[in-house]
Amino acid sequence: MEYGYNLYLILASLAIALMSGFTGLSLTQGASEMGISRRKLVVSMSAIALGGGIWSMHFVAMLAMTMPTEFNYNAIITMASAFVAILLTGTALLLVHFGERTPRRIKLAGLCVGSGILAMHYLGISGIQDVKTIYSTFGIAMAIIASLGLCMVSFWISYGRRGSRNILLGTVVFGTTVVAVHFIAMAGTEFVKLEGGLSTGLRLSNGGPRLWCDANVIYDFWCVSTGGRDLFSKLWQSGTKGCGRG
Repeated sequence: MEYGYNLYLILASLAIALMSGFTGLSLTQGASEMGISRRKLVVSMSAIALGGGIWSMHFVAMLAMTMPTEFNYNAIITMASAFVAILLTGTALLLVHFGERTPRRIKLAGLCVGSGILAMHYLGISGIQDVKTIYSTFGIAMAIIASLGLCMVSFWISYGRRGSRNILLGTVVFGTTVVAVHFIAMAGTEFVKLEGGLSTGLRLSNGGPRLWCDANVIYDFWCVSTGGRDLFSKLWQSGTKGCGRG
C-alpha cells in the first residue's frame, strides 16, 4: 500500500525534536554540581523532555503520513512506547550525571538514547491497528546503525565538554538523529490493508497523540523558562523537608 507525506508536518516533527533536544540537554547544564535531590529533579525533567520529544516527533511524523485507508492505535502499546523512551533517556542521563563522567559512560549513555529511539519507534509502529506492518531486514539494520551511532556522537559532543556551543551542536545532532531514524525505518516498512481490521484492546485515534504532542511543546517551553525549573526545585525541596519532619 503506497503512502506519502505532508512536508509541513515533517518540518514540524523536526522542530519538535530540536526543541526537546535543546530542553533536555540544556536543563542539565551544571547539574553535576547540584545537590543530589535537585540533580534528581533536573534529570527527571530532562528525561521527560528528551523521551517525550522522541515520542512526539514520531507521532507528528505519523500524522504527516497519508495512506489510502484510516488506521488507529492500540492505546496501551502507544503509551508504553512513550514510557520506554523516557525510561531509556533517563538511564542515559543517570550515567552522565551520577558518578564519574568517563568516555565509556558517555558512549553508554548515547547507546541508551539510541536504543530508546529504536524501541519507541518499533513499539509505536506495532501499536498501529487495521493494517499489517511488514519490515525489511535492511531497513531495520540501517535504523539501528544510524540511531546508535549518531546518538553516541550527540552525547559525546554534548558531554565531552559542557559548554553552550557543545549543547547547541549536540541538540542539532540529536534532533536530526530522531528524525533521520524515523524516516530510515519507515523507508524499510510496508503497510498492507486488512479487510475488516484487527483492532484489539483500547483504541486511540490520531487525536490522542496530537494532544500529547501539544502538551510536550508546552512542557518544553515551560522547562526552559526560568520559572519552570525554579518552581519544581521549590516543590521538591519543600517535599523533602516535609519527609524529614516525618
